[in-house]
Amino acid sequence: MTFASACGDVTTSGHQTYGGGVTFSRDTTFASTAGGNIAFNTTLDNAVSTPHTLNVNTAGSTTFVGAVGGANANLSALTTDAAGTT
Repeated sequence: MTFASACGDVTTSGHQTYGGGVTFSRDTTFASTAGGNIAFNTTLDNAVSTPHTLNVNTAGSTTFVGAVGGANANLSALTTDAAGTT
């Protein structure tokens, strides 16, 4: 099982695939500048009690397989960009 904790924005030029639970502890953006697909294959949660926003920006596809904000209900907003697919 892979676990990732984003303490800031994550930007790549290619694909991003998260195979294990991902948590974030501040307003966070996951982005691919070259239209790579971004996939969250399990849960995606805010790790702290303060509400935070999550942005996913790519011209490729964005995939959420598991619960988003399920374990900690402090996700104030979830935004994906218009150029990609969800």
